[in-house]
Amino acid sequence: MAIEYKKLNPNQQFELIRIRDEHKKEFFKEHRHDYYELIFITSGYGKHSIDFKEYELKKDLVYLIKPAQVHKWLLEDFNNEYDGYIFLFSRELFAHDKIINNLFDTNLEPAINICNNTKKHLTTLVEMVKEEYNNDDVLMISHLFSAFLKYIIKSKTRVFENSNIDKRVDELKMLIEEHYVEEKSASYYAKELDLTTKRLNEIMQTNINQTVTELISNKILIEAKRELIYSTSSVKTLSQDLGFFDASYFSRFFKKHTSISPQLFREQNKDT
Repeated sequence: MAIEYKKLNPNQQFELIRIRDEHKKEFFKEHRHDYYELIFITSGYGKHSIDFKEYELKKDLVYLIKPAQVHKWLLEDFNNEYDGYIFLFSRELFAHDKIINNLFDTNLEPAINICNNTKKHLTTLVEMVKEEYNNDDVLMISHLFSAFLKYIIKSKTRVFENSNIDKRVDELKMLIEEHYVEEKSASYYAKELDLTTKRLNEIMQTNINQTVTELISNKILIEAKRELIYSTSSVKTLSQDLGFFDASYFSRFFKKHTSISPQLFREQNKDT
């Protein structure tokens, strides 16, 4: 069964949803969409998954979901005390792409920690956005929500600066996002970062306990699983789309990392 692909209504650039008002409704089932989504939790605790990876939903975190990512809420852990806001929006809401690029396109992890001072500003801005949303004032929504996102970017930058994570970790992840289809060798990414392959692997192992090859493989597998479950493309077509010009080689790659063939994976998940 094909997954639901949600879209904003024509000419709609923004939608605001209160989580408690949608409790256990159809909204939370597995889906993907052509717009950006930001989740801001204000109380309670739960879980959701993005591209087959499970995340905790809790206070003082915001969650980012990009267009085409597969997303679902794990409702067995959902309770009536759970609350917050879901913002759905398109690029067209903003005067330029800088905010989207800074927050979504350069942020590889979907969860961002929010410091207490930033949370205070976000809470105030949510109330202001709600008021203008009820007034259907798109221009004011754009300005206020831009400020909301800028505070998140500011908080993310502050947290990152206080962490010990090497900036080359994010640089590598961004390069893989851009080139994983045509470039699958660790040596290519090491050269792009002006490092030896050995040194780049040392940096990745120290910071995130993964090799460059593992990061590349994980990205390919996420994309492959998405398409095997949620599209009708043949395995041969899928392998070509992912840069494998030999379908049998792609099948061996997939089975090596998942223990089953692409076709069997699709059959086992066809009723997801």
